[in-house]
Amino acid sequence: AWALEEGLKSRALIAALAEIEIKAPLIARRLSLAAQAARTPCLLLSSHQQSGLPGTLTRWRIAARRSGSAPFDAQAPGAPSWQLTLERCRGEAPGRSFIVEFSHESFRFRLSAASSDRAAEPGEGSERRRAFTR
Repeated sequence: AWALEEGLKSRALIAALAEIEIKAPLIARRLSLAAQAARTPCLLLSSHQQSGLPGTLTRWRIAARRSGSAPFDAQAPGAPSWQLTLERCRGEAPGRSFIVEFSHESFRFRLSAASSDRAAEPGEGSERRRAFTR
C-alpha cells in the first residue's frame, strides 16, 4: 500500500493496478486521496469476500462469462467476455450491468452486442443510452 501511494504521489504513473487486501479503512482513503490529487486512475482488485472499501468512488463486480461461438466455426470459442456489475457509485443507482468482450484484432475491450441491444432502463435518456452503446 505504501509503494502504491508513493507511486501515485509521484505523478509519474498514467494508471495504477494492484491486488491488495486492505485491512484498515484509512489505507483505502489515503490511496483514494493520492489518486484524486494526481488525477491518476487507481484500480484495486480484491476478493469477493472483502466488503466495500471506504473512500472508493465506484465498486464493480466482475465475473467471467461463457464466450459465444466464433464467426468462422460454431465449435470454436469466441471472444472472451466478462459481466461487469456496478455495485456502488456516488449519484448512480447500483445494479447496472454490462457485458464486455476482448477483441484480439484490435487488442481492446468492447461492449458486447448483448449489452448494446438491451432496452433502455426506466428513466434512462436517449443521449445516455447512446453513450454506452458506442
